[in-house]
Amino acid sequence: MLGFLHVIAIHAGIRFPGYLSPSLGVKFSDVPAGCFASLEAVPTFGWLQIMFFTCMQETGASPFAEPQTDDKEP
Repeated sequence: MLGFLHVIAIHAGIRFPGYLSPSLGVKFSDVPAGCFASLEAVPTFGWLQIMFFTCMQETGASPFAEPQTDDKEP
């Protein structure tokens, strides 16, 4: 769902202000609207950060993750 909203927002011209990568000089406004073109515009280290954060969240190794127990009520 978030991916769909991202595509709609990009095609509507909604962009974050500032830099995606200050060290490489890539601004958010420089990222193209196409699906594969936008994937290629993000630096490799940025993708590694995204993948690392996602893996930490999925495995529970994140400092934000709570241990799950069977007897815990919502």
